[in-house]
Amino acid sequence: MVGQPRQPGLGHRHGAVGRPVEARHQAADAVRYALLRRMERERTIILGPARKSGGRLKDELLRSPRLRRHMQLAAKDGPKPLAA
Repeated sequence: MVGQPRQPGLGHRHGAVGRPVEARHQAADAVRYALLRRMERERTIILGPARKSGGRLKDELLRSPRLRRHMQLAAKDGPKPLAA
């Protein structure tokens, strides 16, 4: 406000409790992150895991080392007839 003296600790290097402003911001960030992480965990418990798109599933499967080994073994065996 105009004409009011500045409150000590607001906007200064050290806050009212004697901690540097940067340390208070870091502490607030840590609390915020922990709270958001817990809220997200509860949301996942209630709703279940996020569903993956078809494209993402296809990409993950095609990049799978286990599937690649099976595909290489099948390719070495030669062509096989399609099952009806």
